[in-house]
Amino acid sequence: MRRPPNCEEMSGQSPNSTAHLPSIREDLLSPNSKRTAMDSIAREPAARQLNSGKGKFQLTVLVYPGDAVHERRIVVPGRAGWALNELHKAGQRGCSAADFPAGLRLAHFVYLLRHEHRLVIETEHETHGGPFPGSHARYRLHTPISIEYGAGRAAA
Repeated sequence: MRRPPNCEEMSGQSPNSTAHLPSIREDLLSPNSKRTAMDSIAREPAARQLNSGKGKFQLTVLVYPGDAVHERRIVVPGRAGWALNELHKAGQRGCSAADFPAGLRLAHFVYLLRHEHRLVIETEHETHGGPFPGSHARYRLHTPISIEYGAGRAAA
């Protein structure tokens, strides 16, 4: 009976090879380093995105304006920033995915705003008729914000 080939025979590499993994600088691995290796890896892509300057939309927002204890400034990049701007403009009416072109994942942008930026956003489920009856969510921003400025062009 013929035995199946092992990984080494199939790929020409040792199965324990780590050549496909990114290298980590030695200074990040030392215990005296101010940042850990994982912290550095996690933050570098976000920093590149914010500093790319290639027309990406960014929204700078003052959260809880006028409240000396809770006031903070956040920068929300990309479509999450666009969604925050739309929620702010909609006010108590709120936003629904049905208000925008198909393909925009409003629920995901709301998730990012809630979990990454700690904003309070209410979800109300509404039923709808038509050829494909069902329900959809309407989102309302409850955290008081003041939009300082947006940079780049709005995401479509």
